[in-house]
Amino acid sequence: MLKYPSATFLALTLAITYGIGLPIAAASHGLLRIDIPATLSGLALYVAIWGPALAAVVLSGLHSGRTGLRQLLGQLVNWRVGILWYLVALLTPAAIAVAALGLHAIVGGTLPRFPGPLPQEFGQAGVPSVTIYLLLPVFFILGSMGEEIGWRGYALPHLQVMNSALTASLLVGVVWAAWHLPLFLTSGTTFSQIPFGWFMLSILGMSVLLTWLYNNTNGSLLIATLFHAALQATNVFLLSVATMDQRLYALSVFITVVAALLVVLLFGPVSLSRRHERSTVVEL
Repeated sequence: MLKYPSATFLALTLAITYGIGLPIAAASHGLLRIDIPATLSGLALYVAIWGPALAAVVLSGLHSGRTGLRQLLGQLVNWRVGILWYLVALLTPAAIAVAALGLHAIVGGTLPRFPGPLPQEFGQAGVPSVTIYLLLPVFFILGSMGEEIGWRGYALPHLQVMNSALTASLLVGVVWAAWHLPLFLTSGTTFSQIPFGWFMLSILGMSVLLTWLYNNTNGSLLIATLFHAALQATNVFLLSVATMDQRLYALSVFITVVAALLVVLLFGPVSLSRRHERSTVVEL
């Protein structure tokens, strides 16, 4: 049995993602004398997104073999959760974005153009924009899956063994935010234009909402992945993060945090669940 599964997972995840992302970030500022084509850089960053999933698969496989892998990946096909949770997962990010856009317009802000330009992370050189737009749903779902297998599929259940759902959510959120640092350090990315403190608050709020979804659907990674993918789609198409101004982003962060606080108040910090249960993995 792994003595410190959460810490081991964190170390391996950061080793994978930082090992790929930090050299790219350094090269983008001319600190490394390597010429990385834009398309290859984008592909490498996308592979780095799968760091959490790779770490989770390795650790589950090493400890429990096929049983551990079946338990981990089986959460992806946990689909019998009720239509309500599908609607919540798919529509909550859009509801938060629409509320932020509404407040932004009320205070005199200019609404972003729809659809806005693609972020650099998606609009890579040599790939037609039409093709990128057609592939975006695949990018969103696969990228979200690569993260959620690790964050919610592995880290969250282990942390909930000894911590409340709220504490576990915040711990995952801090690591989840720090995991994005290579994107913040890479010149020209959308993340490099966002204040990291605001991003941290947003991620903490989203982490609480994702735990709420996960615990109320008996540990469904499918629902978590759909929420994450819907969040990415919302950021690109509704909020136009590539050109979004600071006030609109701040409003979206504020509403996200308020939504997370409401979930804590209504469902309780111990489980964030109407059944008062936490999805845990004790045996791994």
